[in-house]
Amino acid sequence: MAEKHSVTVNQHGFSDGDGRRLPYISLPPPGDEDNVRPERTGQVIGPGSFDSRVTPSEPTAVFDAIEPVLTTDSTFVLVSGRLGAAYEHQRLALIGLCIFGLFSLANGFCRSFAPFVAIRALSGVGGGIYMLTAITALGLMVPLGPTRNFLYGIFAAAPPLGGLVGALALGAISVASCMILTFILPSEHPVDPKGKLDIIGVCLGMSGLRLFNIAWSQSPAVGWSTPSEIVIFTVSVVVFVAFPLGKICYRSVHYATQDLPYMSFGISLWYSISWQQVLRQLSVLQIAVNLIPFGLGSTAAVGLAAYMLPRVEAKLVMAVDVVATIGASLLLATMPMQQTYSAQMFPVMLLCGCCPDFVYLVAQAIASNSVTRKHQGIASSLVGTLNLYGISLGLGFAGTIEVEVGNKSLLPGATATMESVMSGFNAAL
Repeated sequence: MAEKHSVTVNQHGFSDGDGRRLPYISLPPPGDEDNVRPERTGQVIGPGSFDSRVTPSEPTAVFDAIEPVLTTDSTFVLVSGRLGAAYEHQRLALIGLCIFGLFSLANGFCRSFAPFVAIRALSGVGGGIYMLTAITALGLMVPLGPTRNFLYGIFAAAPPLGGLVGALALGAISVASCMILTFILPSEHPVDPKGKLDIIGVCLGMSGLRLFNIAWSQSPAVGWSTPSEIVIFTVSVVVFVAFPLGKICYRSVHYATQDLPYMSFGISLWYSISWQQVLRQLSVLQIAVNLIPFGLGSTAAVGLAAYMLPRVEAKLVMAVDVVATIGASLLLATMPMQQTYSAQMFPVMLLCGCCPDFVYLVAQAIASNSVTRKHQGIASSLVGTLNLYGISLGLGFAGTIEVEVGNKSLLPGATATMESVMSGFNAAL
């Protein structure tokens, strides 16, 4: 259970001691200040959701709950491909599944925010290992052709559908599946048993990704003028420069374009949920019902992408994702504060459902079909890192813009209003 804190509320909203607006918190409707209850404040759902009470001493508590799992996911995806090639992808997939299920279950017993964030970050380790090794195992077991693309599509549909089912059910199923999959998976031999792991490259790559993400995820709270932000960002750039990418960097330039659609997708989905809860004061149940078109749209998008991939050029399939992403962002950015669900939010949910699966399926198919069996894990690592890191970094960019614009729209010392919150949302989108 989350630790309860008291929050000072007035007719304009919430702010910290320095007059800065707190991001992602529930504001009371005008004239309803006396009816504000503790359970209505700071209750946020979304990618990496956590029902917590945001306090003035924790202005980025929501980002702190989201960023660790995304960052550890993307970081360990980077190295899991090489580990799977040396120690079997199926074995590592089971290990990652167990880690994810164990720490997801442990999250339910956290009684304060700090342990929750730490354990959630550890669950991201298992998620990163499992996602990469599972998709690589599919590519190794199924030969090149429509069947492989179809299985990739099913795999891509799992995250949005799993999100609708809920984190508790997912953790329980993951723990149970470890015992079942141990018996039904066929035997596997390492594709590169004598392969070596570049320890220096792994350390530099993981450190650079983590430091760069920390700098952006903390900037909404402390600002870029603080010495810690400057030092962390500078060190991350130095580490990136020192990272010996070699030929992998040269060959992966054209794959990096998938990072931008995922950044936009993460921003659109997060702010579509925040808009409904913060500005429209909808309950968690209402928002969950409104997300149903997103889950169904994601499933339909997988089938459409798998159908289009062998029939049209890959760039045209990815273009569908880009158009859907732009459309969702434009609809959200032009949406009024109060409006019926079917007018703009419903199309946004459908478009967001198309965003992740088109680009992931195409990128994974291209990467898998372009390399030999020995390098399947490395190719999947590249795609998975760009996907997960794109979402994480995009939220860091958006949070910085939202807080800066929202604060500038207020007079010095003034507290947040609905209009200032909306201006920050629009700027981030």
